[in-house]
Amino acid sequence: MADYIHKYYCTRCERFIYGETLAILANALNYHATAFHPSDFANWTADNIAGSNHYTAAAGPLPQYLAVHGTTSKRLPDLTEADRAMLAAGHVRWD
Repeated sequence: MADYIHKYYCTRCERFIYGETLAILANALNYHATAFHPSDFANWTADNIAGSNHYTAAAGPLPQYLAVHGTTSKRLPDLTEADRAMLAAGHVRWD
């Protein structure tokens, strides 16, 4: 049995479609879209499917998710007077 290391999440069916290679996954997804979702895009290739937001490699996270963005600090920032004024204008009570 081969390892299915590529997957694509079908938001309409709420399930994953798997493939051994990107080309096999693209073919499976094109067949799936043609059979079950005729109005959806069904011209996936091995080159463009990896750029989709619904594609992931089952072997691990994609490289763009490994980069640190922003801060990893769990400390909450202090509220300034401007923050309190903005909250008060929105009728939000903050103790």
